[in-house]
Amino acid sequence: MSAKYTVRVIIRKNKLSKTTGEIPVCIRTTKDRKSTYVTLFSIKVEYWDEENKRIRKSHPNSTEKNKQISEALAKYDNIAYKAVEIRDEFGVGVIRDKIKKKVSHNYIEYVEHQIADLYKKGNISMYKRDKCVIDDFKRFIKKDSLPLNQFNTQLVKDFETYLIVDKENQRNTVTGKMKRLRKYAKDLFIENNLDFRDFPFRNYKMKTESTEREFLTEREFRRLVHYKEVLCIPKNPYREALDLFLMECYTGMRISDLLTLKWKHYQDGLIKKKMEKTKDIITIMVAEIDVADKMIEVRREKATRGNKQLNPEAYIFDVLKMDLDKVAPDKKLNAISSATAMINKDLKKLAKMKKIQIKKNLSTHMARHTFATRLITKGVDLYTVSKLLGHKDIRTTQIYAQVIQKKQNEALKLLN
Repeated sequence: MSAKYTVRVIIRKNKLSKTTGEIPVCIRTTKDRKSTYVTLFSIKVEYWDEENKRIRKSHPNSTEKNKQISEALAKYDNIAYKAVEIRDEFGVGVIRDKIKKKVSHNYIEYVEHQIADLYKKGNISMYKRDKCVIDDFKRFIKKDSLPLNQFNTQLVKDFETYLIVDKENQRNTVTGKMKRLRKYAKDLFIENNLDFRDFPFRNYKMKTESTEREFLTEREFRRLVHYKEVLCIPKNPYREALDLFLMECYTGMRISDLLTLKWKHYQDGLIKKKMEKTKDIITIMVAEIDVADKMIEVRREKATRGNKQLNPEAYIFDVLKMDLDKVAPDKKLNAISSATAMINKDLKKLAKMKKIQIKKNLSTHMARHTFATRLITKGVDLYTVSKLLGHKDIRTTQIYAQVIQKKQNEALKLLN
């Protein structure tokens, strides 16, 4: 059976320099009778041992040059193996591209290149998150460059201490940042077939603290519903924030999806929309949820008052003042973040009102927690709750079940 490719060291006599009298020593990779070349160095022709494909001992740097040849043969054979042995249909052009690709073994350069790709792909939230992490790391090491051979476990531990002591980050925030740094380091090692015995996170243990996901009790939730239906006047400044909060409680939709919900996403009592965070399609039969359905229908009546045509591109909840489908991804994210911040501010004021008096930090995300815990408390299985929340990993949903169990255990202790 013939080899799928060959990697040889050769001299290219047809490239003899008339000025220096030297010829280039090259690595030639061949597949399907087509070759690509990488020049290592040039020497006088009398120093080349054609039989052994080595530099003669008479050359003043023969040992160094022959070592360079051996290392290059191993390196380019490995590149060809990855390109050809795994996908035999790849030709020499693919091998050439992989050989000429500039691979950075500088950790900072690698990460910044990766997060730049996130921005180009429109994944702005991940781009911003990871940029903050690498900016923190650069401030810590006080430089914009970090060769991989200087990135070790001690540096990882020192950065962790910096985040806790100097930046005063919470334990889980620190762990979140360390996971992002580890993810990029792992990718760099895998892509370049590096020795994981030198992996900087090899002996580093990720630590987390258990945190409670705050949610409304059934009594608190009913208090808000009663306030909306009986006590809340139409011109209440917090009415829109309350409606959005309750819509989350009833549907489990993220605030980003409610803010960007257009009339074209709603038909015959059914919401069907691509989620902003995961880009997956979510479908919710709002017609089955009386309060939520009524909130949308009230807005439909307002939008079509005076025989107006319903604009499919208009937002159902009148919070965003521009069409975010027509702006850059970063501006879209900023607009959603700003609107969410204003809603959360109104919710905190709402919670303090005498007719409500909920002593919890009301927020749009608490509404999602309330949605999940209400369903689980009422006996809905975790898989269904996970799908309604748009979770990709059911373990995320299991946290809510654990929180409920903890609350039940605490209640039983009261019997003592």
